[in-house]
Amino acid sequence: MNTRADTRAVRAAATLAVLTVVTLAMAALSGCASIAPHLVAPEVTITAVRFQGGSLSHQQLQITAHVYNPNDRAIPVESMNADVELNGMAFATGVTDAAFVLPAEGAYDVVLDVTADMGTGLIALAGHMSHRELPYRIHGEVHLQRGLVRLLHFSHGGDLHL
Repeated sequence: MNTRADTRAVRAAATLAVLTVVTLAMAALSGCASIAPHLVAPEVTITAVRFQGGSLSHQQLQITAHVYNPNDRAIPVESMNADVELNGMAFATGVTDAAFVLPAEGAYDVVLDVTADMGTGLIALAGHMSHRELPYRIHGEVHLQRGLVRLLHFSHGGDLHL
């Protein structure tokens, strides 16, 4: 009869050990989540567009983007890639040419080298020539130099003044 009681005691001890390990693991994981920084994606707006050359169908452009960091800490950025839509149509895609630091609750103007589809651009322009404004959306990713969070997605819309 002792063996049955011994078996129950061993099972109870094993169950208690497993529950303890699971509880400790969950506490550790929730602790990691609480120390990981919560970063809000930057706000990105287009402030200038410069033509750099190309062909009738594709142009190389430099887009200056104003990037605002709403976070209470500076963010060192390795690179940024973006896609631009004009009037809801895919227009351009590109990347930054150098690393930069977004100041805490501050802004930085960055240059994106992009390749643009001029056919889409002309169609978008034709539909808004009388409006003097062309709706755009810029979306993409900010690649951070270091930290637990290494990628921030952004998306922002506005109007380009013609």
